[in-house]
Amino acid sequence: MPLKANQIALIVVSAVAIFLFWQKYQDVYKDTGRLQVKQQGSSVVLSWASTVELPMTRRFEEAYANWADKTDKFIINLNSGGGSLREGRQVIEFIKKMKKTHLVETTVGEQANCLSMCVPIYLYSESLKI
Repeated sequence: MPLKANQIALIVVSAVAIFLFWQKYQDVYKDTGRLQVKQQGSSVVLSWASTVELPMTRRFEEAYANWADKTDKFIINLNSGGGSLREGRQVIEFIKKMKKTHLVETTVGEQANCLSMCVPIYLYSESLKI
């Protein structure tokens, strides 16, 4: 029994949807955006030198989980040309959570950039009073 046009269209649309879902899944778990973590005295410095994109929030969450019981203060050092509004909002929300239990200082180093979505992360994170 031959396939009808609407059945063929359904198969094509389903294949496209599966491909787009797979591509988005790959974006979430791709290994871009490096977070450097180092201890500086009694503080832990989290240095982000990449665009604001996936997996920035996840990297911060992982570093926080690894170091939260070893320090009272995190220093977030930003060097970014900006990026995703959605990821930037999630980073800000995570920094708010960090500030509930730790001192958090956000900095932009000498000769570093902080453009586009990096600016709200820096400004908003610095202005939080929890």
